[in-house]
Amino acid sequence: MKKYRPVWQCSRIKDEIIVFTEKDGAVCAGLAFDNPHNVTIRKRNGKVLKEGVDYAVKGNAVVLLDKNLFFYNEEWLKNENVPTFVENENKQYDVRDVLLISPRFLRETQFLADYDCDVTDFPEMVFRGNLEKTVQKLVRGEKLDVILFGDSISNAANSSWEMGFGGYVHWIDAVKKNVLGCCGAEMNIVNVSRSGYGTEWALSAYKEKFKKMKADLVIIAFGMNDSALGAKKFASNVRELIEGMKSLCKETEFIVISSPSANKDCKLFYGQSEQFEELRKTFGGKITLINMSAASDFLMKRKKYIEISGNNLNHPNDFFYEFYESALSETLINAAESEN
Repeated sequence: MKKYRPVWQCSRIKDEIIVFTEKDGAVCAGLAFDNPHNVTIRKRNGKVLKEGVDYAVKGNAVVLLDKNLFFYNEEWLKNENVPTFVENENKQYDVRDVLLISPRFLRETQFLADYDCDVTDFPEMVFRGNLEKTVQKLVRGEKLDVILFGDSISNAANSSWEMGFGGYVHWIDAVKKNVLGCCGAEMNIVNVSRSGYGTEWALSAYKEKFKKMKADLVIIAFGMNDSALGAKKFASNVRELIEGMKSLCKETEFIVISSPSANKDCKLFYGQSEQFEELRKTFGGKITLINMSAASDFLMKRKKYIEISGNNLNHPNDFFYEFYESALSETLINAAESEN
C-alpha cells in the first residue's frame, strides 16, 4: 500500500493557476508555495512565456513585464468601471459587490505555472474522527460504497471538467483514482449534490433520497449557501442530518467537508471559517472533518481571490479543486496506510 502526498507537501507544483491584476501601475500574480524556482509560465493554449521578457519572478510574486498580455484592473474586480469586453454574470445573478466573471472568460485569461518549491508550512486541514469500518475496507482492498451530498462545489462548478474541457475530471473521481492506485480498492460513488442549496434543503430531502441507503461512507459538503443561517444553526443542521441518515443505515460513517471562504468583498457568502469552528465544537473528534476554509485563507495571503476561484465569487477553480482531491485522498489513503 502506498502513502499519498497531498499537493501542499509536494516540492514540484504543476498547473497552478495565476491571474495577473494591476494596482497602482504594478501588474502581478501570486505563487502559493515558498521559494518558487525553475518557474515556467504558460497560457491556457500551451504557449510558454519567456522569463525576463514576459515576466519576472520576485519572491512569491510573478511580475508581468509584457503589458500586451491580459491582466485585470483591481477596480474591475470590485465591479467598478468594468469594460464591456469583460464577460460577466452580474446582472444575471444580481451580484453587485464583486465582478462575477463568466467562468469561460476567466478560464481564457488564466495562466498556468509550474515550479519547484520548498515544502511549505500549511494549516491543519484534516481532523480525524471515526472511520474504522471505512479504513478496514480500504486495507482489505474491498469496494467502498460512497455518497457525496453537497452543493455546487460538490458538482465541481466552474471547473474545466464541468465546462466540458477534455483531460479534466471531477475532484471526487480523482480521489477514486488515487484510492485505487494506493489501496487497490474501488470506490462506487453516487453524487446526489444539488447546486444552489444548503443544509435546510438537505434535511427536507434526505429521507426520500436515502430511504434504501446502503452506503459505507457519506461525504457531506455544504456551507457556502448556509451563510444566512449563522454558524451554530449550520452545525446543528449537519448534526441533525447525520443523525437522520444514521437512523436509515447505522453502519454508515461520515466525513464532513467545510466550504472554502468566499470572496471577502461579497456580502452574499460569508462566515465559512466560523462554520468550521462550530463543526469542531459540535463533533469533537467523533466525525472526521476537513477544513477547506483553512486552505483558502492560507492561499489568499499569497494570491488574489480571482486566482483560486472559477468565478471570482464563491466557486473554486481547477487549482483549488486539487485541494479537495488532496485533502480527501490523504484522509482515506494515509489512514489505511497507517493501519496496514
